[in-house]
Amino acid sequence: MIRNATLRRALKRLFPSFIPRRLLPAFASARLLLALFALALPLTACTGFSFWKREEAPPRIALIAKSQQGVYWSTVQMGAEAAAKEFGVELQVLAPAKKEEVSTAADQQALLQEVLQGTAPPQALVLAPIGYEEWKEQAEQAVHDGRSVLTIDSELDSDQVQSVIGTNQFEAGQKAARKMLELTGKEARIAIIRFSREDRNAMERKRGILDVLGRIPSVQVVEKSFEETDSSAGAEKLTRRVMELYGQFDGILALNAIASTGVASEIERQKLEGRVKIVTFDNTPEELELLQAGVIQATVIQNPFTMGYLGVKYAREALSGKKIPAKVDTGTYVIDLENMFWKENQKRLFPFVQ
Repeated sequence: MIRNATLRRALKRLFPSFIPRRLLPAFASARLLLALFALALPLTACTGFSFWKREEAPPRIALIAKSQQGVYWSTVQMGAEAAAKEFGVELQVLAPAKKEEVSTAADQQALLQEVLQGTAPPQALVLAPIGYEEWKEQAEQAVHDGRSVLTIDSELDSDQVQSVIGTNQFEAGQKAARKMLELTGKEARIAIIRFSREDRNAMERKRGILDVLGRIPSVQVVEKSFEETDSSAGAEKLTRRVMELYGQFDGILALNAIASTGVASEIERQKLEGRVKIVTFDNTPEELELLQAGVIQATVIQNPFTMGYLGVKYAREALSGKKIPAKVDTGTYVIDLENMFWKENQKRLFPFVQ
């Protein structure tokens, strides 16, 4: 029973007349609670306290690739996007847009500066650096600014990179050389065709090849590079010139996908398919067609999907303060006409259809 007449009159004004008098105290309590709650809301905005858990913004990661062209880099991006979705990351994938000209480290670095000057700069960088020494200053500045820096596909000249994720190119070269010896035998004349740019991956592949072939005195090796442009036409002309100078070879090792199509084109032109064995690297559609046609005998493939995936995964973990591996070998596989249709190799060749 409400004894205070003043309070009773006030409650009648606050609540509709149809509410029974005996229930007015309960409604008064509820109204008081609501009033207190309304007063508390501005305080929560000032103090940062919330009755609900505030949703945190996802971590921002930028991946700087070498190119927008080709299956290899498309597969890297697929792996990165899969990890971004799985681990709740805001991902930007950037790469030079050049089609005819060779992209440079400066092209990549211009993209990086653009994204760093944006309204929401990345907290971590996953770099596929063009050039070994050219990225040292920019990478170390990013670390100094508090960003995590990882590399995929290629290394750069800095001990401040938190993780290097990619192919053991020396071992890949060894595998290519052993496959070539399997095809030609140990009494062989073998050429190595590569682009002249001081690409660290190609240099490591060559070092691995020579480590194997150099142990066999009966193998004669000729190494040449093409300088006109990073194109299959340059490799085709060089192959023709080398064969004019040195005669026919038993085998040719082409150190990248572009070189392989140029070498294969010249071998087809001279109608030497199958007689001159070709071992190359990567798995572009052109290379796989040439493999099925018997012009190329084998190719050493990498794992670009895993590179992209682990690059983003470990960048996310680094931002969370977790320890990540300093080096990850994503593996290589020798593919030939005999094993290319095996189920596990189909997954490696075509990860985007799984």
